[in-house]
This record gives sequence, structure tokens and C-alpha cells, in this order.
Amino acid sequence: MMQGIFNLQHTIFLFLILILVFVSRMLVRALWHFHEQTNPIPQRIVHGTTIEILRTIFPSLILMFIAIPSFALLYPIYKVVVDPTIFMKAKDINGMKVRLFVRVIEVQ
Repeated sequence: MMQGIFNLQHTIFLFLILILVFVSRMLVRALWHFHEQTNPIPQRIVHGTTIEILRTIFPSLILMFIAIPSFALLYPIYKVVVDPTIFMKAKDINGMKVRLFVRVIEVQ
């Protein structure tokens, strides 16, 4: 269990570093291409449909790659221990009266 959490943390950190490098590269590239002294006539980018589709799909894929291992780690934590006795308690507050219903069920 602990090894799985450790591996998940490393996987998330890898995605974080990749995103940081990609965003930094895009920021530096945008600053370089739109700097007035270096490039007085900037490149004109019109209707980047492909880049818009990629910018939509890649974050969802990254979230799926992070979510699947985390679900595999979370589900065993909430494993229900089956007890043969179920104790039900329901409380009904109606105006000033309080009714208490208690029922014990034996499961076989």
C-alpha cells in the first residue's frame, strides 16, 4: 500500500515537471516571437484548430493517467468488513415528539 502511494507521488511529480517544462517553453516562445525589438513583425497565428483540440485533449488524458492509479489505491482502503449483526437506528423528530426506532437484524 505504501509503495503504491510512493509510486503515485512520483508519477504525479513527473507529470508536474512535464507540464512545467511545456508551459515554460510556450511562454518563452511567445515572449520571443512577440518582442518588439527582436521581431518587429510578429508571426500571425490564425485559427489554430489543431492546437486547440490538443490543448483540450492532453489535460484530460493527464488527469485520467493520474486518476486511475489513485482509484486503485483508494478502493482497498474502504473495504467493508462484514459483520453478521446489523444495528439500525432511525430517529424521527416530528414537532415536539421524538421517536426512536431500533432494529437488530441477524444476517446468516
